[in-house]
Amino acid sequence: MPTQVYAVVHDGHQNFLLAIKNDRGYFFHNPNGPGGAIVPAGQQLNGGGSYALPGGGLAGAPADGARQEFLEETNVDLAGFQFQLHPAAYNGVQSPQWDYWGVFFQVSQDDFQTISSQVEANLDACTQASNAVRDGTYGAGQYVQLRAAFPGCPADDELDSIHEWNLAAQWPDIQQWQGSQTLGWYYNILDYWRQNP
Repeated sequence: MPTQVYAVVHDGHQNFLLAIKNDRGYFFHNPNGPGGAIVPAGQQLNGGGSYALPGGGLAGAPADGARQEFLEETNVDLAGFQFQLHPAAYNGVQSPQWDYWGVFFQVSQDDFQTISSQVEANLDACTQASNAVRDGTYGAGQYVQLRAAFPGCPADDELDSIHEWNLAAQWPDIQQWQGSQTLGWYYNILDYWRQNP
């Protein structure tokens, strides 16, 4: 059964980071070795254009997997910050074919702002890199060169932007995700956090 894992980075005051996903991705790292691939025509992303928690396929322990996925999609390594893990990660089942985890990383308010700013800058670099692919400056086989030209850019072209949300203030919006095929996973993860602060 494939397993997904998602990272909820928060400041202990219900402020957390929520992304918006790109409609299409133009480059992706190689999970089995160095380098990666450029997709000049772009690859349609599941949930493109919608809200998303940074995450992806799980390999290993949920906390390690969530930190790795956050790094791949934002180019910010949470290991560089002091964080506390929620006593229990959330484990849910989306369907008989999929299950998923939500892992909660609490950082200080100062670190939360630093992480948010770093992710925003890195995703701006990612936009520049994907634009360079679309305009033909970089083609298939030039992943390493692309990453060198845009050093802040994440390994994967998946996230468009990052936003600071507050669980209490935005709960009416989050409630609208319940039962959604695209956003239902995130609703369940955030609802678990709301009920188990």
